Amino acid sequence: FSGGVVNAVTKRGGNDLSGSYRAQMNNPEWTSLNPFEEQSGVTRTDDVNLIHEGTLGGPIVKDRLWFFLAGRTEDLTRNATMVGTAFPFTATTANDRIEGKLTATIAQNHTLQGSYLNNKTEQAGPSLESYAADLATFYDPPRTLPNNLFVVSYNGVLSSNLFAEVQYSQKKFKFENS
Repeated sequence: FSGGVVNAVTKRGGNDLSGSYRAQMNNPEWTSLNPFEEQSGVTRTDDVNLIHEGTLGGPIVKDRLWFFLAGRTEDLTRNATMVGTAFPFTATTANDRIEGKLTATIAQNHTLQGSYLNNKTEQAGPSLESYAADLATFYDPPRTLPNNLFVVSYNGVLSSNLFAEVQYSQKKFKFENS
């Protein structure tokens, strides 16, 4: 194996209105302590972590213009112990993600698509967890990872022997307070 090509086609709206919703729950207290944590006297927080995900897609103009929306929000808390020092700590992650997409058939065999993704994450806890030895390694203030992506693409059959695919994308990603 010397290489490969991956072509991923993400969801987009269709002529039928459809959507989905999913909720997940977990709690650090529902997880057993490992022997190292038991020896160190760690206790788990009783915090229910929730993840909500939803999608909605459908037609704006039947057979010509469609929309697709997706969103996800999660607030996670987890307990752990620093290696070597046995300091217990709580780490948190908050992630809000929203995506919107418009797809248009501008002529037979010619598609134009535009999408926008906004994905912001905030994390509190040690910066190098596997190597952290004291609480001074924690993000203070918590670090944020603002991230957004804008993409416009065109796909079209120009003739029986010629196909065109043109794409423009712009991504912004930062590490703040890292």
